[in-house]
Amino acid sequence: MIASLIVPILNVMIMAIVMFVFCAPLGSYLSQLLSDFFMYCANAAAPIRIIALTIYTALNPFMILFGLHVTTYVAAVTAAAPIGFEAFVLPAGVITSFIIYGMALGAAFKFKKNKDIPMGYFVSGFVAGITEPSLYGVCLKSKTSIMVLVICNAIGGLLLAVFNIKCALMASVNILSVVPYFSVGSTFNVVAGTIIALGCCLMAALGVNFFAKFDEQ
Repeated sequence: MIASLIVPILNVMIMAIVMFVFCAPLGSYLSQLLSDFFMYCANAAAPIRIIALTIYTALNPFMILFGLHVTTYVAAVTAAAPIGFEAFVLPAGVITSFIIYGMALGAAFKFKKNKDIPMGYFVSGFVAGITEPSLYGVCLKSKTSIMVLVICNAIGGLLLAVFNIKCALMASVNILSVVPYFSVGSTFNVVAGTIIALGCCLMAALGVNFFAKFDEQ
């Protein structure tokens, strides 16, 4: 009886100290460090920028998981505000989202039972822009699914860098917003950006079907 009362209180007390004294300062420092590095790469020469954007997009889902993306997003939005677009962090965010949705779609076809669960994840992301169900429910479920996530993101980042795709200020990412996000400058940017986003979505779905292994339980 005493344990049921004391243990939760001790958990909160101990973890509050750990979070505020250790995790929060460390996360803030790492987030700022990553932000400074990638924003420097965003304005670097073409070869460095291409390599950096490929790496950044591949790591983007994990930066989001640990909350390390916030400072980078703030820096990107600040840089984009005067000119109305940004060509590094924001396009990577769009591509990552569509890859996550694509993996949920692939799982809906791959699963032998419970197909409605990943399909629900896909619809909530593709239509409403909610990534968390697909990310936690499909992308991080196995080592092979994580490999698909990383490889697809790296390919998407490489395509963004090669074609120098620009993105308008970003909010929730879904099928209804993909064209407005890439409506910057030339028609080529809109067409290429949309094709890359939807192509990466399809690539991720196929990657899950052919390479990812899941324990449906």
